[in-house]
Amino acid sequence: KRPTPPPSRSTRTWAWAWSGGNGRSIVIVNVIVQARLGSTRLPGKVMLMAAGKPLIGHLVERLRRCTSIDRVIVAGPMADQHGPLRKYLHEIECDHFFGEAENDLCARYLSAIALFPCDGFIRICADSPLIQPEIVEATAAALRAGVEFHSTAGMKAIPPGNAAEGVSVKFYRETICRHCAPEDREHAGFPWLYRELAKQSTLVDTPADFERVKRMIEDA
Repeated sequence: KRPTPPPSRSTRTWAWAWSGGNGRSIVIVNVIVQARLGSTRLPGKVMLMAAGKPLIGHLVERLRRCTSIDRVIVAGPMADQHGPLRKYLHEIECDHFFGEAENDLCARYLSAIALFPCDGFIRICADSPLIQPEIVEATAAALRAGVEFHSTAGMKAIPPGNAAEGVSVKFYRETICRHCAPEDREHAGFPWLYRELAKQSTLVDTPADFERVKRMIEDA
């Protein structure tokens, strides 16, 4: 059965709590950074230099400031396993995993979780070198408070480049990866979840919107 609880908003985060909790506490929270060298618009962008350091180095440095995060892991595709990105991560002693196809991020995340076990993880894209550590900390706190999914993606009050998507491993493995469409796997399965959330919109702008919200009110 697919979960269908309504989302809750705040000025800083977009959080969604799934009512079908697994009864387990979220203790270990890792950050998994998805990174690749094969960008079409800006090839090799994660290794471009700024102030004497690759962009991925600036991102890892910021994530390491997050005291509530247990591990920072960079996950790359099999195609990059012998390239400069992996060499650099080894030099800075950053945990990493390289494997799976470039367009199957679900498989890549699940393999990284198997190698570095955790109860929940926060997805960060490597093209966000200046992400605010406070946003990552807030996402980790939400997971430990029992929220199954917590996201800042698309928030108008937060500048682009600060998207942090936190999810419990159980919910990710058993719900997102199980229900997402094949084309969603290139984006770690999260497009499916956002479509599900959109179905729970409480905005009233059309007759259909009114009927949906009316049912929500009457069924409450």
